[in-house]
Amino acid sequence: MTTKPENETALTNAQNDALICPFSNINSFQNAWQMAKCLSMSDIVPAAFRGPAGQANAMIALELASRLQTSVFMIMQHLYIIQGRPAFSSQFIIAALQSCGRFSALKYKKRYAPDGAILGCRAYATELSSGEVIEGPEVTMEMAKAEGWLGKNGSKWKTMPEMMMSYRAAAFFGRLYAPDVMMGFRQEDELYDMGAAEMAEPMPSPEDKTSKLNALLEEEPEQKPTESVKAEEVPEKRQMTVEDLVKEDGSDV
Repeated sequence: MTTKPENETALTNAQNDALICPFSNINSFQNAWQMAKCLSMSDIVPAAFRGPAGQANAMIALELASRLQTSVFMIMQHLYIIQGRPAFSSQFIIAALQSCGRFSALKYKKRYAPDGAILGCRAYATELSSGEVIEGPEVTMEMAKAEGWLGKNGSKWKTMPEMMMSYRAAAFFGRLYAPDVMMGFRQEDELYDMGAAEMAEPMPSPEDKTSKLNALLEEEPEQKPTESVKAEEVPEKRQMTVEDLVKEDGSDV
């Protein structure tokens, strides 16, 4: 029976301890919650992960880091929350595809017009298990125009079309050949091009939430004017006379 070297076993155990899946069991959840609390106290993490309100987001980042087997800080720096939907940066998607161990480094086939303007871009790579060269869908300028990506205010498709085309081609490649790496997440630029960012409200910081709550607590409840109840007028009771009694009896006095 062969045994692993002591240093290799220690390294494997350290890696397993580092990859905590917060929702696998109650112990992992409690440990991850303490880690998330520590991360939420940092000033160098994005605002969505800071403070008590960001601690739950930090838990999600820990879970994503566990699934992708990468640094939680890297997840935080490249994860964007747009209209309640998480999206990864283009650089992170390319790095995740190239480090997953299934493909060679991504490369791109590009088509140019006679004047040098880019017309289309396609991402491709070699599948390491089979040696086959696989290609993703082509992204073209006609597609960008038809989808309305060029017409967005501040669109980078107008100023740096070749870079945007390469990023989008990489996202299409990952969605087709490595959906488990993409985990169903969109590319950050895709959500902007789809118009989600225009409808999204900025996430309030924990300080804003606290100040609003304090303002509500300090605000005195509005008192509605009380309506005066008008007393029912009771007719004054008159003392009965002898004549009244005679009338009720029907006899003469």
